[in-house]
Amino acid sequence: MKKRIDIEKLLKWAYCEELPKGARDGVQSAVAGSNFLAIIELGLLGTRVDTSGRAPDRQFSRFDEVVHPDAMKVHEAVCSFNFLDLDLPPDWCPMPELAVFGEHGRNAINGAVNSLTVVDGQGQRWLQRPVGQLVQTYAIMGGCPDGSCEAPELLTVCGEHGGPVWFRLVKHRYYDDGGTRVTAQVEKDDGWDKYRKRPKRGAYQKKYLHPDPHEALVKRGEYQLWLAALSELVEMLGNSLTDYEPVMTPRPAEPWSVVDTEKRLRGRPIRIARKISLTAT
Repeated sequence: MKKRIDIEKLLKWAYCEELPKGARDGVQSAVAGSNFLAIIELGLLGTRVDTSGRAPDRQFSRFDEVVHPDAMKVHEAVCSFNFLDLDLPPDWCPMPELAVFGEHGRNAINGAVNSLTVVDGQGQRWLQRPVGQLVQTYAIMGGCPDGSCEAPELLTVCGEHGGPVWFRLVKHRYYDDGGTRVTAQVEKDDGWDKYRKRPKRGAYQKKYLHPDPHEALVKRGEYQLWLAALSELVEMLGNSLTDYEPVMTPRPAEPWSVVDTEKRLRGRPIRIARKISLTAT
């Protein structure tokens, strides 16, 4: 009879207990891409470390000779996520409260998207960090991506004395290397007329979000992808393992959501199948 097990515990068992058993000094791995040291390096450091040169203790045997076959199937399923592409709707937002900040909120979301993804020469957007690597990281380290963050405020840029800074655009004329006269606009922070005690014509203030939600937005995106990957793994591995039957983790879809008597900030959960989909709220 198969043992029911939380998918997070199954992943931890596979990556922290079973897969390391494949290590044997002086024996080269015959399983392509199954070098456990490389898994550790990718999972914990986010990059593959150069291990060129003679290092017998970094050579590994065939996993299927010593490792539980269920652990190998888990690893193969996790690696399959590295070949999925990204389906990102233009209005994706894991922090709905940013909507009240208009352009500043949109810029924060765009910044998070740019940190999570990269655009190739064909205009296709790909994840900077493959989902399989994300799953491996938290299987080894434990826990999950933490997207907690204090609710940001929109503040005005102030000077050293605490008063708001006024900026203005000033025309700057110069000659380039080819001798052509060029006119450009330069931003200066001298937009306050200290004699008339008022802003100069065309002067403006600048605002910013505090605390900066960038890191929390990135982690929330990673959490959504990670949780969706766990759900997919439960389905993929449900009938294929010999001794275990994975069940979905009880973690909530949005652990950072604000819940009170008036409203609940939550969006539709993301799902991945052939494509990794970050679903808009």
